[in-house]
Amino acid sequence: MFLFAQIVKNIKKAGVYVLLFAVVFVHCAPGAKGAAIFNPDYLLADAELTDTLSFPTPDHVQAFLYARHSPLASYTESIHTDNLFTLIDGTATLLNAQRALPANERSVSPVQILQSAFLPDYPALYGVTTDELALGTIAELLRGPKITAAQLIWEAGQYYGISPKFLITLLQKEQSLVTSATLTTEQLDWAMGAGACDSCDKTDAKRRLVYAGFSKQIAWAAQKYHEYLQDIATKGATISGWAPGITKTTVDGITVTPVNSATAALYTYNPWVGKYGGGSARWGGNSLLWKRWQEWFQTSYPDGSLLQIAGEPGVWYLSGNAVHPIASKSVLLSRFGARAERRILQVSANDLTQYPIGAALKFPNYAVVATGQGDKYLLVDGMRRKFADDEAFRSIGINPEELETVTLEDIAGYASGIPITGASVYPTGMLLQHTTSGGVYFVQDGIKHPIWSRDLLALHFEGKSILPASPEDLSGYPDGMPVTFPDGVLVKSTDSPVVYVISNGLKRPIDTEDTFLGLGYQWSNVIVAHTRVLDLHPTGDVVTLQKDEITLAITSNP
Repeated sequence: MFLFAQIVKNIKKAGVYVLLFAVVFVHCAPGAKGAAIFNPDYLLADAELTDTLSFPTPDHVQAFLYARHSPLASYTESIHTDNLFTLIDGTATLLNAQRALPANERSVSPVQILQSAFLPDYPALYGVTTDELALGTIAELLRGPKITAAQLIWEAGQYYGISPKFLITLLQKEQSLVTSATLTTEQLDWAMGAGACDSCDKTDAKRRLVYAGFSKQIAWAAQKYHEYLQDIATKGATISGWAPGITKTTVDGITVTPVNSATAALYTYNPWVGKYGGGSARWGGNSLLWKRWQEWFQTSYPDGSLLQIAGEPGVWYLSGNAVHPIASKSVLLSRFGARAERRILQVSANDLTQYPIGAALKFPNYAVVATGQGDKYLLVDGMRRKFADDEAFRSIGINPEELETVTLEDIAGYASGIPITGASVYPTGMLLQHTTSGGVYFVQDGIKHPIWSRDLLALHFEGKSILPASPEDLSGYPDGMPVTFPDGVLVKSTDSPVVYVISNGLKRPIDTEDTFLGLGYQWSNVIVAHTRVLDLHPTGDVVTLQKDEITLAITSNP
């Protein structure tokens, strides 16, 4: 049984009231996007912060920067990244060890950094006994091949277990480095805001030694977020006391209770909500980072998708730009077919909370219910079909004592369908097989609908009984439209490499392999169909991961 009530509670808490055969690129324009809802308690999913393969290679990072005409796309540094990360780790260890000391007793010198990062007896072994010599040694250790900003961002993400997408978003939030027309020394030296606290003197020589410089900033930011997540996992909270479920007040006066570790880490790094979330109008803060993340990386799914928050038991049906909670597994399987679970896409809570919550799907397909007013309905495929009279009701063989009593509000989400009368033939549907040709038809309300492939039969009717029917019997039923693929199914024709997803009855081409994988689709779920079957679906808009600017809808702070 799905935990429907708990999932709705979690979502509300989070802020709501080609391809395998050949890569085919399709020119497209991005579709319109709905309003996103800012919730200071939930800024980013844990998986989004730690997804090191959000950009699978440095080339993907470079392509992102290039597409936005970023000056970082042509920026390079000569840096030995292994030594850089070793240096940052050693310096972090040195600084953390001195936190308990009074401020006037803390000391960070080039010699100490060498000792902490590389070898305790480094000065004695190599004759580096003065800070001047140590500075030269550090510079030499850091000197390496020329690499791009994209390579540095990607390597830092892999080393520290932090998403390259997140690091890029942080770069934009702190210094607008992705969209700036030019790069200044100030922007590069403090690119990630690491070591640049509100009361810090950025001209201090020791501070500049530790933190200043583009490559150091990238590494420090990744290291800090790694450290915060480790602290939460091992100590229960970050160094400043932020943790999931712990209520604190930000510097700009907003009460926040982080839902997850990622949100707690973000407030540890920058304890401001900022102007886009009802905080200080002076700073963008975490609401600016969230806003940019929505604009660049929030995923929009095709209508008809089945969505599930990673790690949560509930499944949601996306229809009409709203997500509808599915109340039970039996509802899922009866409404979307025995193979529905294969089509469920794993998403983040942020992906789900961009949509308003629609009416819950509480009843299995072909459920028969009665209202307090005595009316009886058959609920099927989103329609409520009223029984015209008792004779019509008796014709389907349902025991009146088995009827579930519902309110009109319970079935308000079902559109009104054709009434069922005593003359209705197979109102709940029946599979009939031609005894000569072997063809299978779905007969409903006296109309026969041919099923042109085994995949269609399995998707819609797996496990259902099939009755034999003579050619004479079948000829007594008028021909209807052939059965088509259900929404959410992935399909390609035998004659083309383009992969489509069915959405609102349309076949929508998926533009690239990155889009296919980015939406969580699986190659094993792609059905190969005859062209005439696929052509039953008109072609719709291209599915793409390209983002539009968003409209913000900010929740009020409790």
